[in-house]
Amino acid sequence: MKAYAWQLIKLNLLTVLLCLPVLTMPAALCAMARVAMKLTRDGCCLIWAEWRAEFRRELSRSILYGLVWLLLAGADAALLYSAVTSLSGAAACLGIALGVAASLLLLVHAAYTYALFAIIDLPCRSNLYNACVLSLTEGGAFFSLLLVAVLAWLFVMALPYSLPAFILFLPVAVALAVSTIVDPVIEKRIISPYQK
Repeated sequence: MKAYAWQLIKLNLLTVLLCLPVLTMPAALCAMARVAMKLTRDGCCLIWAEWRAEFRRELSRSILYGLVWLLLAGADAALLYSAVTSLSGAAACLGIALGVAASLLLLVHAAYTYALFAIIDLPCRSNLYNACVLSLTEGGAFFSLLLVAVLAWLFVMALPYSLPAFILFLPVAVALAVSTIVDPVIEKRIISPYQK
């Protein structure tokens, strides 16, 4: 990984610049996930060739996923907002707890989905379904992904102080951590059963 340090910083910058919500964000994140999965699985890859090919391949295909994720995230934000502003007492606590749980589940689902899009050429609905199943059935990976999500969230909450870290390495570090966690699960549950 040391040999790729500067390239990963450049990759991070490119991905952050091309993360236009709904339009290019899913493709850029899929491309970053592809590079992270290749580095995790093979230990090396042609970073720019992999990123560019995956970005082009996913640009139109992943817009559907971006729309689905936007709708789910919007519904979750609406739940949290209504719990904070219009509910009180136990109902507010329950609404906030449900909103936070939904947010965490969405983040774990997104981690699996981007990894699946990056390494398996299946239709969008199949990848979304597989991500749902893996999110709900793989407990150890679920909690590891939650830890990564919480650490990334702390960096985001520290903005603007953490802006240099965000621009230089946070998304690519998260992608590498996620790929290290989900690769064995995907290999065991999705890829290996069909190779036998």
